[in-house]
Amino acid sequence: MNRDRSLIALFFTCLLLICNLNLCSPSKAQGTEPEKVPEPYVVDQHDFNNQSWNERWWLTIQHGDVMTLIGASDLNQHNESLIQYQFHIHYVIKGELYIAGIDIIAIEFHIGNQRILTPMDSCEHFELAHTPVSYDGAIPTMDVNIIYKRIHMYPNTTRDSTFDLTLRHHLRMDWNQTDTKFEALFEFNNTRFFKPDNTEFDEYEPFTTEILYSMSLSTTKDNKVTGQVEPAGWNSTAVNYDLTLDNGAPLIISKLGMTNNFHISDENGTHDSVSYSSMEEHNRGVIEVTHGFPNLSYKNTRAIVNDPDLTVFHDRVTKSWRRPYKQPSLQDKLMIAIVVICPIVAICAIVSFRRRKMKNAPTTKKKK
Repeated sequence: MNRDRSLIALFFTCLLLICNLNLCSPSKAQGTEPEKVPEPYVVDQHDFNNQSWNERWWLTIQHGDVMTLIGASDLNQHNESLIQYQFHIHYVIKGELYIAGIDIIAIEFHIGNQRILTPMDSCEHFELAHTPVSYDGAIPTMDVNIIYKRIHMYPNTTRDSTFDLTLRHHLRMDWNQTDTKFEALFEFNNTRFFKPDNTEFDEYEPFTTEILYSMSLSTTKDNKVTGQVEPAGWNSTAVNYDLTLDNGAPLIISKLGMTNNFHISDENGTHDSVSYSSMEEHNRGVIEVTHGFPNLSYKNTRAIVNDPDLTVFHDRVTKSWRRPYKQPSLQDKLMIAIVVICPIVAICAIVSFRRRKMKNAPTTKKKK
């Protein structure tokens, strides 16, 4: 009898030991590795001589219900060339479609007592390149570059002064948010600054570069853009767009952040410097962003790089798009066209206003 009890006790001891080993040993079900986000589907489109544009280069990144559009275009507007940069993200929150967009208005330079406004229209050529999608752990990432070659600082003049601008996008596409870090790389190897009497500025003359963006968030209903969303608030380095929940709490659905540091490459190598930024609202909720880079040195500064970032929060990605690309419907194309054209109209109005202002007051004090 005692022997039977001993065998039973031994059996249960072994059983408990086996269960303990199974509980303590690692398993895939109890592992800490996060679920892998589905890979987005990428389409590169480059075409010429359409009725609306002379050249267009678009990258479409479809990630579930999130569609990211990055592109450069040479629009044909009233027989005039209008070169643009667009970055738009279409995303869904609680069943509603939102479209966040960033566009470049112009580049400005301040040297001596001059203020030089340089539109993107004076660019001679642009290119788009991108890497394949790769994974950072469980999150898909990719890089997209748009290069604008030989932007003329003094268009429609005989002054030979150009610079190159490369817009580098680092995308990180998570389950519920898409993060994009921008880098604007200016290269000044062929840049020359002239005084009003056409003489050139002296070497090491200090100058400032500014890049002007517009930021907007549009909402839609029944496949129609209904207008811009008013920002919940902004300061000199950030703008937030909020969605008010049923309980009255704000939910950030989109935000743009500017950094206060940038990198300078000159004869002494590469080093950090401090930038400045400002934001102001124009009609219909469009925010104009000025990002400035002071303390540059003529013929000494070869390049500068800055890196603002845009984050949008969206519904969880639920689909994998690794299948033949589905062409958008006519309604989708119309909606995309409206979203692209509306900021351009706003940009044209802003640039036109600035040009008239500069014409009436050709010299202004240097911004500090």
